[in-house]
Amino acid sequence: SMLDHSMVLVAVGLFLYCSFLSGSFFNPSEWISLSALVIGCYVIFILNESTLSNASGRAQLLKFSKEVSEHREKEKDKRKMLLKQLVRNIRVILVKGSNLAIKDRFKRSSDPYVVIKVGDALKTSSIKKRTLNPKWNEEFLFESMNWQQEVIHFRMFDHDVVHPDPMGCACLRLDNTLTFPYDCELELKRDLEFPSEKVHGSIHIREY
Repeated sequence: SMLDHSMVLVAVGLFLYCSFLSGSFFNPSEWISLSALVIGCYVIFILNESTLSNASGRAQLLKFSKEVSEHREKEKDKRKMLLKQLVRNIRVILVKGSNLAIKDRFKRSSDPYVVIKVGDALKTSSIKKRTLNPKWNEEFLFESMNWQQEVIHFRMFDHDVVHPDPMGCACLRLDNTLTFPYDCELELKRDLEFPSEKVHGSIHIREY
C-alpha cells in the first residue's frame, strides 16, 4: 500500500539523516553497510502487495535479508582484522633505578615504584623496599594504533600508605629520532605538579 511505501521511505530518510549527524555518513568503511540497507529497503518498496502475500515472495525476502546480514558480518570481521593489523604492542622493560632521592629521613632510604603511562593506559611496577638503587627487570605491554608518535611517561613515587611522595618523572618519545630496539638511561626530573620536591637519579629502560 502507499502507506507502507511511505513508511519505508521515511525510515530510510531518518537512518541517513542520523548517519549524517553521527559522522558515519562520511566514513567510506560504512558505505557498504549503508548501501546494503538502502538496497534492502528499495526491494521492499518495489515489491507489491501481491508479491508479499504469497509464500514465494516472503521466502525471497527472507533470503535477501539473510544475505544482507551475512554481508554485514563479513564486513565487521574485515574491519576487525584491519584494526588488529594497525595495533602494535609497545614493550617497556623497567630495568632499574640509580642514585634516587631519599624520602625516608629516618631510614635514609626510599621505597620506590614507577607508574608507566602510554596513551590512556596506566601500569604500575612493584615496590622495592628500602633502596636508592632498585632493580625491577619488569616487562609491560601497551597497545597503540599510533605507536610511532606515542610518548611513554614514567612517574616515580616513594610508597606511603597515606601519601606517596613523588620522586621524579621522565618520558621517552617514540619517533624517528629513536633507535629501535631502544635501551635508555633517563634522568629523573622534577614533576611539574610537585615543583618543591627534591629529585635526582635516573631510571634504565629498554625494549628487549
